[in-house]
Amino acid sequence: MAGMYDAAADVLGVRGEPVAETGFSASEAVNFLTGPPEKDPRWVPDSPPPREASEEPPTRSLAERIVRQQVGGLEALGTLATGTVAAPVGAAAGLVKGLFGGKYGTPQGAREAQAYAGEVSQALTYQPRMEEGQEAIGDFAKKFDASKLAGLGPSEGVSLAGVMAGPTVARPNMRPQLRAVPQQMASVGAAGATPAEQVANLASRASPEVQALVQKVGAAKVNPAVLERVVEGESLPVPVRLTRGQATQDPGFISTEQNLRGKQEQIRNRFTEQNNALIENTNAIRDKAAPDVYATTNPEIGQLVIDAYTAKDAAKNAQVTKAYQALRDANGGAFPVDGVAMVDAADKALHKGLLFDHVPPAVRKTLDRLRDGQAMTFENFESLRTNLARIQRSHTADGNEKAAAGVIRTAMEELPMPAGAEHLKPLADAARQAARERFAAIEADPAYKAVVSGKASADKFIDKFVISADLKNVDTMKKALAHDPAAQQALAAGTINHLKRNAGIVDNAGNFSQAGYNKALENLRPKLGVIFEPEQRSQVETLGRVARYTQAQPRGSYVNTSNTMTAALAEHAKGGAEIAGNAVVPGFNLGSIARRFGGRYMENRELENVLQPGAGIRLKDIAR
Repeated sequence: MAGMYDAAADVLGVRGEPVAETGFSASEAVNFLTGPPEKDPRWVPDSPPPREASEEPPTRSLAERIVRQQVGGLEALGTLATGTVAAPVGAAAGLVKGLFGGKYGTPQGAREAQAYAGEVSQALTYQPRMEEGQEAIGDFAKKFDASKLAGLGPSEGVSLAGVMAGPTVARPNMRPQLRAVPQQMASVGAAGATPAEQVANLASRASPEVQALVQKVGAAKVNPAVLERVVEGESLPVPVRLTRGQATQDPGFISTEQNLRGKQEQIRNRFTEQNNALIENTNAIRDKAAPDVYATTNPEIGQLVIDAYTAKDAAKNAQVTKAYQALRDANGGAFPVDGVAMVDAADKALHKGLLFDHVPPAVRKTLDRLRDGQAMTFENFESLRTNLARIQRSHTADGNEKAAAGVIRTAMEELPMPAGAEHLKPLADAARQAARERFAAIEADPAYKAVVSGKASADKFIDKFVISADLKNVDTMKKALAHDPAAQQALAAGTINHLKRNAGIVDNAGNFSQAGYNKALENLRPKLGVIFEPEQRSQVETLGRVARYTQAQPRGSYVNTSNTMTAALAEHAKGGAEIAGNAVVPGFNLGSIARRFGGRYMENRELENVLQPGAGIRLKDIAR
């Protein structure tokens, strides 16, 4: 190092002799430069503030110029002297920062450690205040680059790097001082801080352990976005305990936790616990949303709804029959319907729809007898209605036959009255209204129509009429099943089964896929308010968010699942930190020792930080 200082003194012209016209020796001047100027009356004051571009440069005497050049040279030598000490100190500080800063072994951690080393080194290095001192440093830099000294070893090179990287702009009245390094960088979640009242509200819904942590930390130091994620996980029927990385969604933390799971059983167990909790939550939400549904599979649930519709239609048919019976009883037991007029109306409608040739043979024979004047009894009327309904539900009849049966049935329900039966009109109107209401309900509800027409399949019922149906039809079905609470609940039960299936869960086992669950949930979102009650809807959506927190791998993470490039870069960062540490004290492999010690230390420390209740809620836990 003596050779470096000799070279520097030659460049600066301050080898060790007293400085001309000042009374300082070189050593006195260097020591003086690091202390307050007020202590020595011989001190030449700092240069005045920068002049405007239009101002003329100040006129200085020959003596003043000599003094300023000499003092400027001493400032430059002071910079070299302090920089030589500051650089290894800064390197050591950077190493400690890398080991214990929470991101050991990551590219980001290496960058932060390097930056911290530079900050410490620069803060400990005296910076020239006079223009002449800054120019001297610049001249030295040029000569240093052109000299043999440019090939110095690692330790000297590091020390000179801190000097050469110093500021090039004069900063009047600057004193050497350490600059405070922020404990954390503001995260996205902390931007626009939530009022303390909001933090308190979130904490009121948290577990006792998290409440205690919030109280200990203080609301002003809590990240509300992270706290909200923690509370969401705890709010589910089966609480999901988030790790620090999952709560903060910090790529570095997430990567560390995922990469430690192979070595740390506690972290691996937490991930397993979370997966089981996600599955259990689907069952808990289902039980709450459908307490009266004992069917488990969607075909069983579909049959439950079909049976409910069948019962509903039977009740409506009974109402229609009762209205017709009242009409017959009022007419002395004779059914007051003009059979000929009814058949004529049916024929016209059939011809209009080009369906006349598609009337089933048995029905055509009945119409022919009525056309020829056979009296229609109530029994005949009911039998014909039943036969026509059977054709409409038949799996063997073609579409035209079913359409023709529907046209005839509509004509029958118009109930054309014979002459002299005008007094029976109110009862006839009541019977017609009952029939029309049933028909309208069927036409408005595709699921109902499919059931009464025999087209409903239990295996596909939930998928077709709930999952794939539009909001209007699901809402209609929910209202149509008001008579049967279990059938209404079946819509929710079938939907939960659908979400589980898309999450990869079969027989309550498997790895819960948040991507599959949330994709299916997003497609269902417009209908969730109809299918579920408000509380269960909230839980279904919260489950999707919490599942996403537990499985997120945001951009910038480096989870080593298949020897990815990012994982390799993380390992490279560890090696780089090790090499830099070894160079601090030649002959003593501080970096290698620190890497082995730091690895074990950080793993143990991470277990505490990763798994504790409320992990990550402190603002300083976020480092992005």
